[in-house]
Amino acid sequence: MSPTVSPGQLLRFLLVAIAGIQVVSLVANVVGRVWRLQPFPRFDWFLAFVDVDLEGNLPSWFSTALLLSTAAVLWHAGASQARRRGPYARHWKLLAVIFAFLSLDEAAQVHEAGNALGDTVEMAGAVDRSWVLLAMPLTVVFALAYLGFLRHLPTRTRWLVAVAGTVFVVGAVGMELAGAWLGIAHEGAASLGYLLVVAGEETMEMVGVSIFLYAVARHLQHQPDRSVPAPAVVPRPRSAVGPRPRSGVGTLADATTPATGTMRPGRT
Repeated sequence: MSPTVSPGQLLRFLLVAIAGIQVVSLVANVVGRVWRLQPFPRFDWFLAFVDVDLEGNLPSWFSTALLLSTAAVLWHAGASQARRRGPYARHWKLLAVIFAFLSLDEAAQVHEAGNALGDTVEMAGAVDRSWVLLAMPLTVVFALAYLGFLRHLPTRTRWLVAVAGTVFVVGAVGMELAGAWLGIAHEGAASLGYLLVVAGEETMEMVGVSIFLYAVARHLQHQPDRSVPAPAVVPRPRSAVGPRPRSGVGTLADATTPATGTMRPGRT
């Protein structure tokens, strides 16, 4: 029998991994960028490898894998819903496509193309984060389009999805802008406040996706797959003797004894 991982165990593993990544990144950034120390050779390489504010490193790989895994689970949920001819199967699959795109964006930084708006739009100096001008209205439209889907989910799943979405959006948009403003205020120099905001942003994004993955996995666990039809119920054949007589009316079969099968002696 192959070992299985419960949704709760998966969530605990992800939260521990996220905490480890964030702590290592924050400590390395404080040591190397705030205190400007080199505790061991090639520390600059190590800092770049664990820095959550950079791309093409360990935190970026973890986020990409997490988003892509969530996309796979969402697609499975949509396919399962389609097989049982349930509602909102396309909504599940569309979510899978969105998370697959988010994983691509995490790996290839597709959203940086939105920063071209910075040539014409400026938000209190946060020009390098102007892609949020596109993200915010799209998020509102998406939330409105998925209200029916959200109401259809079981209560616990609905609340988990709502919490996960809130945590992710606040981290991805709100903390992103706060980090941009702090970076501009300090003229690009690393500060403890900026590092804390960046750590908070990346933590909220990863935790939000982890909670969402847990919610979907738990939902699938409580929704058995009905792709294999249940066996048909075969009606029991009626007795060849005929309908059971009413109380007090005997039959020939009743006149035999169970042990010997002989006729009971009649009354004289």
